Amino acid sequence: MESPSDENPDSPKEDADSHDDPWINRVAAFMDRHEWRNQSVVFLVPTEDVVSRKIGFPFKDRRKIQQALRFELEGELLEELDDMRFSIDIRVLDQKSTEVLVLLFGRERTEQLQRICLERDLLIRSIDCSAYALFREMIHPSGTMQQFHEGKTLPSMDEHAGFQIYLGADEAFINTVQGQRLEEIKFFPNRLPELSAGMTENGRLQDFLYQFASRSSEETSTDPWESLQLELEWLCSQFTRHLRGRDYHSGSSITIHGIFSPAIEWDGIRFKLRTFPLPEAETLKHRETYQEDLEESSLEEDFVAESGVVGEEAQDSSPDTLDELMEEASRRSEEDAPEEDTLDLPPMVTEEQVPLITQISLLNLSGRQMWGILGDTREALYELNEKHSLSLYSDSTPWRRFLHRNRGGVLGLVFFSLLFLAGGYANLWRHNQSLEEDLRRTELILQNEIQRVYPEGKDAGIEAALTGMSEKIRKRRQEIKVSKTFEERNYKTLDFLNRISTLLEDPGEFRIDQMEYGKDRFSMSGSIESYDRLQLLKNGLKNIDEFKERRIVESNRKSQEGIIFRISIDLNK
Repeated sequence: MESPSDENPDSPKEDADSHDDPWINRVAAFMDRHEWRNQSVVFLVPTEDVVSRKIGFPFKDRRKIQQALRFELEGELLEELDDMRFSIDIRVLDQKSTEVLVLLFGRERTEQLQRICLERDLLIRSIDCSAYALFREMIHPSGTMQQFHEGKTLPSMDEHAGFQIYLGADEAFINTVQGQRLEEIKFFPNRLPELSAGMTENGRLQDFLYQFASRSSEETSTDPWESLQLELEWLCSQFTRHLRGRDYHSGSSITIHGIFSPAIEWDGIRFKLRTFPLPEAETLKHRETYQEDLEESSLEEDFVAESGVVGEEAQDSSPDTLDELMEEASRRSEEDAPEEDTLDLPPMVTEEQVPLITQISLLNLSGRQMWGILGDTREALYELNEKHSLSLYSDSTPWRRFLHRNRGGVLGLVFFSLLFLAGGYANLWRHNQSLEEDLRRTELILQNEIQRVYPEGKDAGIEAALTGMSEKIRKRRQEIKVSKTFEERNYKTLDFLNRISTLLEDPGEFRIDQMEYGKDRFSMSGSIESYDRLQLLKNGLKNIDEFKERRIVESNRKSQEGIIFRISIDLNK
């Protein structure tokens, strides 16, 4: 989008839309003046505001290039790289080298464009450099076919570098094109915008072009027209110097665009200003006057008023009816069909060195309304509507625009979502609190039980108490195991001793000094107080099941301590 330089809109109201940048303020005012809402827009920013760099790398790995590119740009730029947005176009030259064309645009201006578009429900399809848009106009399919049918020559892969020259009321730059690739963008600072502004009373481009083309080169004055011609002469010298420094060849193609394109010419050696007044100025005036009369006459139903064609011959044969007027218009259109300017080359330029020049004629500008580059990039705008590698910015998704248009619904949805989440969080918090209460209660019960069964762990923690209880339980289990082992043992010997000890029920002295009980023999020796009790002992041994029907051998002697005896029983018989 572009704001014409001849319009002077009312100053926008000071509100939230105003910004410190006059450039952004003019864009916002232009949008408000046209009442753009709920649309997609493409911004063409001036080449002056875009920084272009071409950097070479000795490798072609895209990942390595992207990593090294920031370091290269930081060394190339005077500005801070963090303050710029950039887009890149990577071109592989051969197996070992790569070239990268970088376009950089201010991040702050991009954010401001985003803001003013968001406030007006506009979707940014693309932000592009005007020089790149002019390049895309050249390679656009429809534009290419049109130039082919018109006999114009386009640069090919095998030809020398071509040059696109733009000389308009808004800016001046040169695109260097090689093999249908944009190689370089060179901007030339100039005063054309301020000099061409306000030179016509009604701001019409056609009136400005006629006044400019009809001025004589011999007129000398200090008015803006003279300053404008001097500025064009200076730009011609700059264009010539640039082409000489860019390996210009006689086979190189040159295309010249912009409303000031008819004012300059290339003679094969240098650019220069054409001789004024331009010969096609009067033809342009006649055509414009005739078109105005044609528009007025179309409002009449039965006849047309006398045509206002300038010139005595036209007045003698003016059409009287609408059909005759249409016939005359058709005939003059065929006679005055726009043709390419034929430039007279100086004698030093031979036929083989004739450059391939495509230049807009003054008659080609008839009916044009755009002062700036939009008049030369009509076809490219459709292609720029889609995102491409050198696009400075593009809204990939319209979510921000959707959020801005549905603020109420989105805020309501967010509010209810937060309310729902808060309710869920509250329920979760209450559930966690209940679990914590249960845990505290369970811990208290556990501590009481531990104190009851394990008093030693009263002052210890639960873990220590449980460890102590586990150790105590282990020891107790071991004791029980030992006890069960004793319980399950055979107590035959103890039972035998018990029976021996109960043989003599009556009280008295009875002592057993030695007793032996084996598989083959039983023997017992000791002392007893009398022979009667010794006899009772022998009879008791005979009544024991193990000694029944066994021969008992007894020997004794009397002593001061009593009767000392020894009893033997042979168990083999």
